[in-house]
Amino acid sequence: MVICTKNRPHKIGAAVSSVLQAIQGLPARVIIVDQSTDRQTAAVILALQDERVRYEHVAVRNLSQARNHGIRLAQSEIIAFTDDDCLVDREWARTIRQQFDQRSDAAAVFGKTLAYQPDLAAVITYNTHCSPFGQSAHAVLNETYYCHSLTTGDVPAAHNRPCTPSENVGSSNNFAVRRQTFVESGLFAERLGAGTWINGAEDCELVYRWLRQGRTLLYAPSVLAFHDNWLDSRAERTLLAQYAIGGVAVFSYFALKGDALARNVLRYRWRGIVDSHRTKGKAKSSMYSKEPPPATFIRGVIGGIYLWLRGPGYPALNIHDKGYQGPEHEHTTRRQRIPAK
Repeated sequence: MVICTKNRPHKIGAAVSSVLQAIQGLPARVIIVDQSTDRQTAAVILALQDERVRYEHVAVRNLSQARNHGIRLAQSEIIAFTDDDCLVDREWARTIRQQFDQRSDAAAVFGKTLAYQPDLAAVITYNTHCSPFGQSAHAVLNETYYCHSLTTGDVPAAHNRPCTPSENVGSSNNFAVRRQTFVESGLFAERLGAGTWINGAEDCELVYRWLRQGRTLLYAPSVLAFHDNWLDSRAERTLLAQYAIGGVAVFSYFALKGDALARNVLRYRWRGIVDSHRTKGKAKSSMYSKEPPPATFIRGVIGGIYLWLRGPGYPALNIHDKGYQGPEHEHTTRRQRIPAK
């Protein structure tokens, strides 16, 4: 299990504890790849005092590089991922294992991700939005805060042809992959993701790459996680702009490579963004219930051209490359003290 984190000591403890409960009795361990700028996250992890946890502080530039570092460290046939602001269900790990056991052709399994309910008095409503390409959803808490990166479908599905990843397959905050899939198709694209100037969509590129290769990706709603990332309206607008830039960049890249679906998605997305701008967010031909300004689309297209010229930058994973440690890292075990300030 791999969890990447950066400067979220107030959330990482709950995330890791939920995973430790889920792997209870299983031959599994949790790899924490920490990019934090202080020692607070390290203190939280070391306080858990659990031998199943391997903590690594890494000096890498972005989330994709951190995830790739975690993949190289993993030694299991199945590598599962969640985020530092998520909590997984107690049966999460066992259900993932069952899905792979039942479908030997599955390259990856994506799960259902709901919004985390902070207290019983909270009122959460889910807003779904359908387009010709699939369905998206976000949650609203007490009509004030918003949570995205959710996958709310109740029907299991299998995909092996190109489709829009977040609307059909799932999110990178709740998925698992056969190690062999990374060996055959490469790792996360390191010119995408948080910490790069495109600042997202590394999971979109990875999933779409797999689908173009004809790999079978399962959506299993029984693989359950909860996303604890509630944002006010201003922070939500910033997040949606980042998502739009990344998504448009990825589909622009594939469109330039001749992908027909990617071209159709871009045309539809542009119409939706323009209509939303003209009608103050009430566009009918949109992929999402909320669309950012047109400038985000233009920046995304520039990002796609950049990726087309230079490549997304996904490194290879050698089948024998287990227990790899990158050139820039600090390894901290439970028995080691945290360096003094």
